[in-house]
Amino acid sequence: MSKSVLVLLAALHAVVGVAFVWTAPQGFPLDDAWVHLVYARSVSVGEIFAYNAGVHEAGVTSPLWTLLCAVPVGLADLLGTRPDLGMRLLGALVGLAAAAAAIRLALRAGRWPAWTVLVLFSLDPLTLFGRFSGMEQPLFALLLVLYTEAWLERNVRQQGWLAGLLVLTRPEAGLFAVISVITLLLRKRWSQVLPFALRAFVSVAPWAAYCWFVNGTLVPNTAHKLADPSIASWGPALLALLHDTGFGWGLLVLLLIGVITLEGAHRGLGRGPLLFAVTLLLGVLITRSIVVVDGSPSTIPYYWERYLLLAWPLFLFIAAAGLASLVRTAYAGFFCRPRAAVILVAPLVFVAFLARGWPAHLVDTHARFVAESAQVEQQQVAAGLWANANLPADALIATHDAGAVKFFARRTVLDVYGNNAAPLAAALRRGDGEGAGYAKLLAAYEPDALMVYASVDDWKTLARNYGLLATAKIFSVDESVTVPGSAHLDFTVFVKRD
Repeated sequence: MSKSVLVLLAALHAVVGVAFVWTAPQGFPLDDAWVHLVYARSVSVGEIFAYNAGVHEAGVTSPLWTLLCAVPVGLADLLGTRPDLGMRLLGALVGLAAAAAAIRLALRAGRWPAWTVLVLFSLDPLTLFGRFSGMEQPLFALLLVLYTEAWLERNVRQQGWLAGLLVLTRPEAGLFAVISVITLLLRKRWSQVLPFALRAFVSVAPWAAYCWFVNGTLVPNTAHKLADPSIASWGPALLALLHDTGFGWGLLVLLLIGVITLEGAHRGLGRGPLLFAVTLLLGVLITRSIVVVDGSPSTIPYYWERYLLLAWPLFLFIAAAGLASLVRTAYAGFFCRPRAAVILVAPLVFVAFLARGWPAHLVDTHARFVAESAQVEQQQVAAGLWANANLPADALIATHDAGAVKFFARRTVLDVYGNNAAPLAAALRRGDGEGAGYAKLLAAYEPDALMVYASVDDWKTLARNYGLLATAKIFSVDESVTVPGSAHLDFTVFVKRD
């Protein structure tokens, strides 16, 4: 890739990125992003993955992203500011690297696909949302494209390292290690299976050992808590995702043409990315229950959609190649007789008609980013700041939204679902947390405050069992957008009655 193309890509990313976040509030559209930053803060001060000071936990599924976040968080703490700007810059830089890697991969099929990849990876609304979400999506996209390139080049050494790094970014990526081994066996390259496996193992082993030391399992607590397979959610989830790409049914046409275009230019360039994307998508559906909001058209809140979007960079790559083929064909039509021109331009017009909602979708996605970021600020961030100003320094806060509350409260926090509390997580895995036993488990910690959506799982009853009877503060929103529904309108603080 030439320097001029890289400069153009960087300029386009900068302009589009600034436009996307310019009217957005501080913060991120998910409280989960703040969980990364809590651990990142501990890394920045030399306490590796300590959720509460001196207590190491394994409550993140993306330790590699958390380590990267330690840089902007550490700098922000040093300057006495929030890490929002630094995190957005980190997401933009990693996203820029992912786009550059995708362009380099597309150059194997020619300049037209490469230019289309440049445009779509800069303007795609779902990619922009993930890039500035504070979550690991841009890092996963970068590693996924690099892994695809290594697979095409049959570079087993790079595949091994990248397979391990992908797992450290999202555990579902373990599927790629399986794909690589199967590919090597089919190619009768048995001698390379062990070198690949060793590199992947070396990449993952330190984190697996840490998880075992901390919580007695080889995976983080969150992997246990989030695993919830449901075949019933597959159809609605896929249809909602298809709608939420903005391309509508035009996406399927672009994918078909894109695979043919890429395969014609370089063997494996089309089927490889498609195989990886479909495998990852199915892998997520097997391990996650995806909730789709009722309505017309149905949509998936980002809370769940982020899992499906792991496969989106490769789908977008293939769709870009398909669009490039249609544009190139239509361009040729302008140099032909009218009848031939109509035939050559018609496919592009047809796809444009199917994807006619894309511009409005970009605006809508931006509005969702703004609204979801604002809700986290109005509830979890506000609750954390309130705790910092009103609760004693030695107070113990119990909550199920353990990111922003912990980051801003700077108090000891108990995650009531056990994601960041190894003893509680172990008890829940043993089945000790059913019914009244759950309240007993939590009450044993003797929390000074409980911060929860009071109507979820009857937290009011649990609050009474804690001895936390007084409602100290309610952080309300008119409409819940992060997780739609009336249950998430009021983030309530319960404290002990004086």
